[in-house]
Amino acid sequence: MTAEKNPHTIQDNTQKQAQYVIVDTNVLIYAGSKQREKSEAVIRCLEDVVATGKLLAISEITVYEYLRRLWGRKAEEAAEHLKQYERKVVSSEVFSLAAHLDGLYVEEGIDRVDDAANS
Repeated sequence: MTAEKNPHTIQDNTQKQAQYVIVDTNVLIYAGSKQREKSEAVIRCLEDVVATGKLLAISEITVYEYLRRLWGRKAEEAAEHLKQYERKVVSSEVFSLAAHLDGLYVEEGIDRVDDAANS
């Protein structure tokens, strides 16, 4: 595939693969938070990432986590929101490391990202 046909490559003298930041489900939830200060801070952070030339992506597990227990209009709106992110397949190694990290959080008594920041 050439650079012209692949929107996710950057072309200068040599063809380079685009760099992605995989956005966690919690980041999406915080970005849509009714707590305006939290929401705006997360959105600014995502904009800063994009300003560095990186692209935002989500994993298939994030799609599931974000859409679970939604139906009707809410599910349609959420699915529409997810269209702005490229979807990436995450390897079993990444899932294994994520499970290990979650176990460490439980061991430390951290239930939420906010708890980790305050410890």
